Amino acid sequence: METGIYIWTWLVSAAPSLGPLVLAELVDAWLWTMDTKRGLFASDMKYCGPDAKLRPHLIPGEPEAPPEKDPVEAIIAHRLWLGFFIDRFEVVRHDSIEQLLLLGRMLQGMMKSPTHFSHHPAATGTFFTAMQLGLNFCSCQDQFNLQKCNMGLQLLEDRVYRAALGWFAYAPEFYESPNKSFAQREAQSVSIFVHNLQNTSSTDSGSKPQGREGELNTADQIHPVWGSVDNYATAKEKRKQLLLMLSQNEADRLEVWAQPINTKDTSTFRGKISSDKWIDHCRTAFAVDPRIALSMPMRFPTNATLQSEITQLVQTHILELRTIPEALPFFITPKAVDENSALLQQLPHWAPCSVTQALEFFTSPYKGHPRVMAYVLRVMETYPPETVTFFMPQLVQSLRYDDG
Repeated sequence: METGIYIWTWLVSAAPSLGPLVLAELVDAWLWTMDTKRGLFASDMKYCGPDAKLRPHLIPGEPEAPPEKDPVEAIIAHRLWLGFFIDRFEVVRHDSIEQLLLLGRMLQGMMKSPTHFSHHPAATGTFFTAMQLGLNFCSCQDQFNLQKCNMGLQLLEDRVYRAALGWFAYAPEFYESPNKSFAQREAQSVSIFVHNLQNTSSTDSGSKPQGREGELNTADQIHPVWGSVDNYATAKEKRKQLLLMLSQNEADRLEVWAQPINTKDTSTFRGKISSDKWIDHCRTAFAVDPRIALSMPMRFPTNATLQSEITQLVQTHILELRTIPEALPFFITPKAVDENSALLQQLPHWAPCSVTQALEFFTSPYKGHPRVMAYVLRVMETYPPETVTFFMPQLVQSLRYDDG
């Protein structure tokens, strides 16, 4: 990739007339890596990070074997390649509508689904650099040559926001690299994204999605990215504030991982978030994707306001969450067991959780409630016998709470 970038840069500098031709080929190649799920787009790869190696039973499903080829090399190749695209964008943004539209095609293809991206912890910097390129491209709307594409740019900006928020739908992880500067570069990439997001004025933030002007019927209010929207401008600002808060937390977390003994405290310069604001963030996250809200307590484990609001949201929208095992602790509680809550009737339809979470429901606070026990046994049956046998000591211990 380094050699390729060297050649392409030389070529477009020596013969600018070849710029559109080279860029068209590279955009096609980039979209091909997305279709074939390589590097930054290896979205189906679940085995990543120290947690997967050390504590595989914390993750629902059978642990996967590590990939034969190190996925980090492909992610770094994508990072280098993105640097080339960013350089080209800065060169052509003022004078080549043709090349700008090619980059727009690449970004539209890349952002059309938030599930395209890898969740590997080593991809953090590359992912946020890609989001940064998307926001930079959307800022071109003020230029004379892209004014006709205003609606397309608004849609692209919404897709960038949706993809960026999708990063936070998973538990935070760390990547330990033999290269000392790798962690620092990752933290820096997220910090740059946060800085630019703070200084970005949304693309026509007062605008409405196409077809909303008359508001004659409810179908007009369905946004292609966000679905049903009551007040587009207000909701957009809330999503931006949520993304800022989560990205800032990610940047701080990676900064500490890169420099654990750094005594400079950056968090003191930021305002404290009120309880009402936390509730607002939580509701916004839940509206975008319940997984984002359910992952927030892993990032802010001591926040009681967040816990209680998510519990309320889960119990209100329980029918929509059956495929998400992470929602279980928010409605299977000792209190729900004592009261024989109607919420426990949802368990026969719930997706299987991890073995370790299932074992927790065997403990005394859950008092062997028949619905909970039936769910736990169903979870155990989804795993191979050798996986369950590994936990035989815990299963034997759990018999002390089994009156039957």
